[in-house]
Amino acid sequence: MSLESKVITCIAAITGIPEEDISQEKFLEKDLGVSELELKDILSDLSRELGFPLSSEGKDLKTVQDLILIVHENQPLA
Repeated sequence: MSLESKVITCIAAITGIPEEDISQEKFLEKDLGVSELELKDILSDLSRELGFPLSSEGKDLKTVQDLILIVHENQPLA
């Protein structure tokens, strides 16, 4: 499963929104209704599932794509 798919699956699991309704260009709050608490839960769950810490400090996470970029930026080098 790609990182993008994992992010979308995690968003769907926490928000209850069907995966097919979540795309990279969707705004987390405006389009998907993701609250700050849900965003923290998403980051926490992704960190646990992926096995590395995710830091969004200083980042303005507005879209699903922003969240995917955070995962890529925090992914350890193989």
